[in-house]
Amino acid sequence: MERKLEYSFDDEVANKFCYDMENKKIKFHFRGYYDALSSQYIDKSSIWVIENWSNAKSKFSSESSFNDLEQHLDIVSMVFSAEIN
Repeated sequence: MERKLEYSFDDEVANKFCYDMENKKIKFHFRGYYDALSSQYIDKSSIWVIENWSNAKSKFSSESSFNDLEQHLDIVSMVFSAEIN
């Protein structure tokens, strides 16, 4: 069974984030999000938690390849994609 994200944070600027390296957890704070189930934008503060990942990479939008997650954590402002396995 394919799992899909029910919410989207595309083009939403993260106004706060916290990275817990030891426990493999990142919390992103947003002012709103897109509800994929109802196909509407929700103007409400929310927190997206990503944890216990097996593979995480990062890159600048101008770069062509991904690097270790920690290489760009000091400038996180947007999340462009995520996969659920």
